[in-house]
Amino acid sequence: MSKNYLNKTFAANMAQPKSHRRNMNHLFSAPVNFGDTNRDDSKSYGYPDFITFEHMYNAYNRGGFFKAIVDIRPERCFSEAPCVIDGDDEDTEQDTAFEIAFREFNKKFNFWNVMREAFKYSRVGNYATIVPIFTERGEKPDLKAPLMRAADILALNPFYQPQCEGASDYVSDYFDKDWNKPKYYELNPSALESMQTTNAEQYNLHRSRVFVVTNAVGAQIEGTPALEAAFNALFDANKIRGASSEGYRKNAQQRGVVSAKNDKAAAAMGNPENMKLLNESIDDWINNFNSVLSSGGIDFQSVQSNITDPTGAFTIAIQEACAAERIPVTELIGFMTGERSSTENSSAFSKSLRSTQNNEYAPTIIRFLEWLVELGVLPEPSSEIKIKWPDIAEPSKSEKLANAKTMIEANKLAYDAREEAPFTVEEIREAAGNDKEKPDTEYELEMPKDELTLDDMPNENTPD
Repeated sequence: MSKNYLNKTFAANMAQPKSHRRNMNHLFSAPVNFGDTNRDDSKSYGYPDFITFEHMYNAYNRGGFFKAIVDIRPERCFSEAPCVIDGDDEDTEQDTAFEIAFREFNKKFNFWNVMREAFKYSRVGNYATIVPIFTERGEKPDLKAPLMRAADILALNPFYQPQCEGASDYVSDYFDKDWNKPKYYELNPSALESMQTTNAEQYNLHRSRVFVVTNAVGAQIEGTPALEAAFNALFDANKIRGASSEGYRKNAQQRGVVSAKNDKAAAAMGNPENMKLLNESIDDWINNFNSVLSSGGIDFQSVQSNITDPTGAFTIAIQEACAAERIPVTELIGFMTGERSSTENSSAFSKSLRSTQNNEYAPTIIRFLEWLVELGVLPEPSSEIKIKWPDIAEPSKSEKLANAKTMIEANKLAYDAREEAPFTVEEIREAAGNDKEKPDTEYELEMPKDELTLDDMPNENTPD
């Protein structure tokens, strides 16, 4: 085989999408072995050699922990809708033409929910897409042609990777901004069997009509799925849970061994009719139809096995899966191992979520809005578009009241020690989530009363 041929083959393989190239890895390596030359870990542990989208999608739909790993970041980040700001003030909406148009756009298409779901879809595969249906000039626009301008949007549809996948025809012009990215996308809403769709028609869309949601950087669209590094650990957790439940089920079945006590009973057991009656009696007893088992000359011994507590092995698997996505176990599952550790884990995870909001989600949302501005769907902003996120680490009302209580107790301790109070009333009110200034009561808002003095009091000893 010539060197030229090998070079051409390698170049052709590398030109394929990353999701396609991964399926060819078996030609070059065993990805689960971790350098182990003595055995094939995939076969030993039952792992799939190559993780495909179908593996991750099915696990996401059927496995609670798989779904939690994928959903937790988008769900937490979009637990409260952010604000789109057009103007120099980064904290306050300015009611510019762009902001007003965006609010109408958000109301019409439920934009924040679409973005949240698109980010979830992108975490299942290498990427997801958002495909708007544009209102264009002409009766039947050519979907393969570049989209330069659009009058409006009729619908906003997010898709999983196989439903709108990049074609193998890539942009080869090095000076094109889309170099090494697909020229077209193949839209097939019915690509996923579990997704209910009545339209099996497929379309080829020019790349200018498709918005890609991905965590990839540089000249590619294929990012890293959230389940890729965590898959084997979650696979183990699923096996441990399944084996444990199967063990409990088998123990509950009262399995047993039947043996003959003497030669006569042994001869009777050799008769198929007798064995049929005996089996029926045992089945009726096991299934709780009869409370007494009659067995003349027959000894029935129940077989029970000791089931090992699966908690330790299960916890290790879940901890590894959480480590792959930098998610505290307490955040994923919801239990608390201790107030201090839980609080510190929540604080660290909140910082990680803020980083995701500001460094991944916000730039993607801004790129999408700028794309709509470029197409003429939204008006030009007066300044740079900014995304303001609500404070994801803001304490709950009960936590705020607990903080205020702690501050009051600290003031009391300082008073008892004849020291100056460390907190003012205004600071305590603010910590509790209230305004600094206490509002006037209904009594204080009434008309002021005339002052009453002793001189005004009638003297009972003075004669009339």
